[in-house]
Amino acid sequence: TSHAAASSLYDFTTQTFTNCGATGSNGPTLSDCTSNDNYSASWTDNTSFFNIQTQGIQEWTVPEDGSYKIEVWGAEGGDGTNTTYCYGGKGGYAYGNKTLSAGDILYISVGQLGISNNDNSCSGYAGGFNGGGDGGTSTAGCPSQYAGPGGGGASDVRSGGTALGNRIIVGSGGGGGGGGTGSQNMYGGNGGGS
Repeated sequence: TSHAAASSLYDFTTQTFTNCGATGSNGPTLSDCTSNDNYSASWTDNTSFFNIQTQGIQEWTVPEDGSYKIEVWGAEGGDGTNTTYCYGGKGGYAYGNKTLSAGDILYISVGQLGISNNDNSCSGYAGGFNGGGDGGTSTAGCPSQYAGPGGGGASDVRSGGTALGNRIIVGSGGGGGGGGTGSQNMYGGNGGGS
């Protein structure tokens, strides 16, 4: 999120919201983000301007009336056992400009990488935070190389609340890679944006 003018609530030029180092299907906590290098601006330490009350949903208070450029990237899907041929799909990208008012709160969820099949379990692997689908479970004698990796989570920004209908922009997550072996190309599908 970026904005070029000086702010009235606090100084702001640009901010990259991240997963703050969180992995898997659970989003970051407030302490994950406030201890992260991408959150070094002084306003990120003030819960009136930046907060996480529900794990994974970053609440950002808009500092000044104006038009803001918002960009989102969905997370990549996890890789299959054979990482030469079974890569997860890339997350989608979307951007747009949104007119916002000082004091508006945006609810930002940053998708997380789907879990890769790297320990040869028979069960499917977890999808990334914010909707990444879980990978399929091996059957028929449990050849562990066929357990599916998780899909990547979507990244989205919501205004006016946290319901799905409050989404103003979305970058979908990529599909998990295939769980095969050998030289089959079984890539996960790429995500889209809107």
